Amino acid sequence: MKENNQFVTVAEVAFMHQADFVKTILENAGYEAFIFDETSCNVLPLPALESGGHIKIQVDEKNAAEAKQLLKENNCAEYLVEE
Repeated sequence: MKENNQFVTVAEVAFMHQADFVKTILENAGYEAFIFDETSCNVLPLPALESGGHIKIQVDEKNAAEAKQLLKENNCAEYLVEE
């Protein structure tokens, strides 16, 4: 039986290089991480900036608390999304 994963946003950033940095931290710790709507952010970066700079990094909901703690420990607390 296949498990349905629910992904939630744990961080929001203004620029793609920040999103890549946050995603790399998470992946290096073994978490599956995604940049929500990554293709659009790469092709059309201006809408993200116009909407307040919200490029979203997501992880599996069951790992969200641990992922946020990891980001805090890696000086990325400013990017965290509160629930």
